[in-house]
Amino acid sequence: MTINAEVKGNLLADPEQKVIQVKGENKTITQIRIWSDVYKKDAADGFSQDEEKSMPVNITIWNERLGGEVMHLLGKGMRVNAQGELTIQTWVDKESGEHKHQAHIDANYVNLALNRIEQIQMKPKQEL
Repeated sequence: MTINAEVKGNLLADPEQKVIQVKGENKTITQIRIWSDVYKKDAADGFSQDEEKSMPVNITIWNERLGGEVMHLLGKGMRVNAQGELTIQTWVDKESGEHKHQAHIDANYVNLALNRIEQIQMKPKQEL
């Protein structure tokens, strides 16, 4: 069963690429880390970040073309939306023995959120 999810938030670092072996072939993947911030209404009719629900989410982009665009266009601090297959990674911390978990998405889509954008410049149309 597949669980699809969408995460919205700011990039915690610049995107990174890695080359990995998949079935004997080299595959370039792109990895990003998003701080998924969830806000709640507070008593003063304002909003504050919900510390219990906000968390970092690791994103892997397997589509090399999308990964290349992410590498070219996105950077630390930018607000993005990512959609894809959600998994929860679990492990035991070697030092504390504590069980840990981390949300992970294999993204099919990554979009730039338009808040905080000052200017967008289109590249010329490609000739076929």
